[in-house]
Amino acid sequence: GKWEGDTADFAGRRIRKEADRVRFDMEKYILENIRPVPLAKGRRSKCKDPLTEAEKDLLQSAIYRVNWVAKECRPEASGVASILASNLKAPTVQDVIDVNSAAEYLRRTASQSVTVWKHDLDHVVATTVSDAGSPGTDRPVQNAWIVGIADRHLAIGARARVSVLSWRSSKMRRAANSSLAGEACSIWQALGEADWMQILLRDVCHGDVVTSD
Repeated sequence: GKWEGDTADFAGRRIRKEADRVRFDMEKYILENIRPVPLAKGRRSKCKDPLTEAEKDLLQSAIYRVNWVAKECRPEASGVASILASNLKAPTVQDVIDVNSAAEYLRRTASQSVTVWKHDLDHVVATTVSDAGSPGTDRPVQNAWIVGIADRHLAIGARARVSVLSWRSSKMRRAANSSLAGEACSIWQALGEADWMQILLRDVCHGDVVTSD
């Protein structure tokens, strides 16, 4: 409905355009909406106890808010958001302690932003970072990856500006019989996203992408 320049708020995000970059953050949303879930006195010491219905509702709301921020602007919160969401069927006091730690971290670092640099899009390379690991002996393997674009000299080992464009952390859907298998799955997912990101950029910049190709 309206155009804004240089700085604008959109769907909980603040977008700031500078001479050589654009920054995205959710400081206002985090400080207004993300808070620790209250626990009654003495509850913290009973980590394995199941939650009451009232505590479950508060936990679920807190996890959804952390997850929203993780998806939109804070890649490093994606792992804890994914792991906590998978525990909602039978949550315990420990889950509240964990989501409260995530909430306190996000509030301490609320102004942290994702930076998208001004690149020469004819001279960039796609870049990925991926990993896999188990957050505990009784938990499934967690995959995680980040995809971005970088100035081309990154490919020869030089330092370069990198713009993070996409990220995810999720429970591995298949059984992995070794840590190498889990990491290979993460790499595969990251490369698939990088391929897709290159197609999107090509379409935006040149408009010559043909669906049948």
